[in-house]
Amino acid sequence: MVTKKIKNFLWTGSCEERKLVRVAWNRCCRPYALGGLGLKDLVLLNDSLLRKLTWKLITSNNFAFTFLREREDSERDFWHDNWLGVPILDLLGIPDFLAIHLQARVSNFIRDGRWILDDRFRARFLDLCFWIDKIVISPVKNYLVWPHSRDGIVSYKVAYSGMFHDILAQIRILWRAVINSVVWSVWYSCNQWIFDGKSVDFKATLSLVWLSVYDVYSLGISCMRNCVDDLLILHRFGLCSRPLKAPVIKSVVWSPPVPEWIKVNTDGAALHSPGVGGCGGVFRTCRSFVKACFAVPIGHVFAFEAELLAASLAINYAWNLGWHRIWLESDSSYIVQLLSVRSDQVT
Repeated sequence: MVTKKIKNFLWTGSCEERKLVRVAWNRCCRPYALGGLGLKDLVLLNDSLLRKLTWKLITSNNFAFTFLREREDSERDFWHDNWLGVPILDLLGIPDFLAIHLQARVSNFIRDGRWILDDRFRARFLDLCFWIDKIVISPVKNYLVWPHSRDGIVSYKVAYSGMFHDILAQIRILWRAVINSVVWSVWYSCNQWIFDGKSVDFKATLSLVWLSVYDVYSLGISCMRNCVDDLLILHRFGLCSRPLKAPVIKSVVWSPPVPEWIKVNTDGAALHSPGVGGCGGVFRTCRSFVKACFAVPIGHVFAFEAELLAASLAINYAWNLGWHRIWLESDSSYIVQLLSVRSDQVT
C-alpha cells in the first residue's frame, strides 16, 4: 500500500491519483550508477534490514542476541563451515547423505595450540592437511567476517546493495557460457549413453564445460563491475578480471589575471539543439577572490547562442560595475575568435 502511494505521488504529485507509468518501478529504484533515480524499494529495504538483523543475531555480543543463540554451540564446524576458505565437504567431494553424519568442531582438532590430526587422515589427504597446518592458531578469539564488504561487517548499505541482481557484462556472459555449456554437455552425454550405448565419462564432460567457459572468456571484451562480488565470482572460476577503465582525468589550471584586472569565466549550455538553455559567469581578481557571479535561464536556444549570451552579459555586467579591464575566458573557441576581431559587425 505504501509503495503504491509512493508511485502515485512520483508520477502525479498526489497519493490518490493514478497515471500511466512511463518507467518501471524497479528501474526507478535502481542506484544512479545503474541508471535509476536512487529511490528505495520498500520490499528490498525490508529484506536488507532482515539480513542485517540476522548478521547481528549471529555475531553480536548484545544480551538479547546472546540469549537467543545460547543453545547453539558457537564454535566452528570442522566439516561444514568455510573456516579454511572453502568447506572441507566441498574440497573432498563428500555427498550430502554422508555429510549429515559428520559432526565435529574445529576445537576438537586443537590441543595445546597445535593441530592434532589422525595419522590415517593425514595419509589419505596430504594436501588438505598441508593447508590446515599452515593456519597459525592464535589465542585471540575468532569472529565471523562477511567477505562481500571491506570491513567484514554486514551494514545496511552492504545488505541493500546486495539485493540488486544487475550483473554487468563480463559476469553475465560468463554465467550464460556456464549454463549453456552444462546443458549442452549433459544433453550430449545422455544421447551418447542412450542411443550409442557409450559410457559417460564425468571428468571428460566436466573438462568440456570448463573448456567452453574459457573459450567464451578469451573471446569476450566486456568488463566487470568494480566490486568484491564480481571479483569473488571470477576467482572461483579461476579467471582474470577485466575492470572498467578509469575515466580520463584532465588537469585544468585556472590562470589568474594580472593585478588591477578582472577575469571572468563564462559558460552556456542547452539541453537539446535547440532546447532549454542557460548561461552564467564568475568574476575573480588576481588573488582568486570572487567579486561577482551570475546565472541566467534563457529559454529555448542553441548552445552557441547560450555561449554568446554568456559572454555578452559578462561584458555588460563588468561595464556597469566599473570594471573596464576584463579578461574573458570561454570554452567556445568561436566566441573567442569573434571577440578578438575588431569589427563593427561584432555586436
